[in-house]
This record gives sequence, C-alpha cells and structure tokens, in this order.
Amino acid sequence: MRRRKELSAKQWRENSRKIMERVVAHPAFEQAQCIYGYLPVRNEVDTRDLLFTAWKQGKKVAVPKVLSKTEMQFFYIDSFADLEPGSYGILEPTTMESAKDSSALLLMPGVAFDRFCGRIGYGGGYYDRYLQSHKDYDTMALAFSMQCVPKVAMEEHDIRPRYLVTEDGCFYRDGNDTEESRV
Repeated sequence: MRRRKELSAKQWRENSRKIMERVVAHPAFEQAQCIYGYLPVRNEVDTRDLLFTAWKQGKKVAVPKVLSKTEMQFFYIDSFADLEPGSYGILEPTTMESAKDSSALLLMPGVAFDRFCGRIGYGGGYYDRYLQSHKDYDTMALAFSMQCVPKVAMEEHDIRPRYLVTEDGCFYRDGNDTEESRV
C-alpha cells in the first residue's frame, strides 16, 4: 500500500491507462455483457475509464455496496452520478437494483498478488464471501506490477481471480495453482 501511495500522479494515470487498455482488449472483457467493477481508493488502479468504456460498448455496469460487516452486494449504475461516499469512504451506488448476471466479469482490487493469481485483499473478506456464492462469475484482478510479489500467503477461504492484469502483462490461472501462466 505504501508503494502505491508513493506513485506520482503521472505514473498512476499512465499505469492505470495501460492496464485499462489490456483489460478492454482481453477476451473476458469483450465477451462479458456486464462488468462488476469497483471505484478506486488509496491509489488503486483507476477503473473509471474502464467503466465508462463498458457503458460505451453497451455493457451493464455494477459496483459494490457494503451492506454489513460481512456482506457486500453489487448494484447496477448507469453513470457516475449514481454514486455517493459510503462504507470506508468508498463511492457506492445509490441505486438499489441488485446485479445478477451469469455472464459478468468481476474486477477485483487488492493489496498484493503473485504470478499464480494469489491475492491479498484488505482483510474484510468481502470478495471471498461474495464469490463463494457466485462461483460462475469470471474474475480479473487489476494491480500495478509493484504490487506483485513472488508468493502471497493464501488461506483456505481465499479465492484467486482467474486473471491478473498489470501494466506489464496478464497472468491467468487455468486451475493449476502451482504453475505460472502468462499471456
């Protein structure tokens, strides 16, 4: 988190742009009819242009809202005007139309990642719990290369995203968590 915070505004924007270009060109994004995104905080990868691109392409967009200390749900938004500060100061939807799309691509933030698509979140377990009951969603983590480490400590309940996209490339997990796969 410290490394992300130390990024200059110019480097943050440039790296976020490169990641967005990789995501938009990725078959998982192209095939998805709905994008379950998130709004960046603490110098996370900027997803706003990515969500705007999804709207331009006619895709539905949903973002998370924290409903309790253990539950997060995604709700559709039609524009950034449908957002207001919510839990943890993160922009959340003001709309209450719950998102339910079997063809969704769910974008995940995080603190640290490894080349096996291992992920360390912020410790709340919101994404892990959500994905336990939505196993059919395709998942993609977005991170800056400096967030990648050789190996993250995973617990049994932690869910790995299928893809990890950085400004330098894309890793994917094809079910084998011990071999690196890079696109």
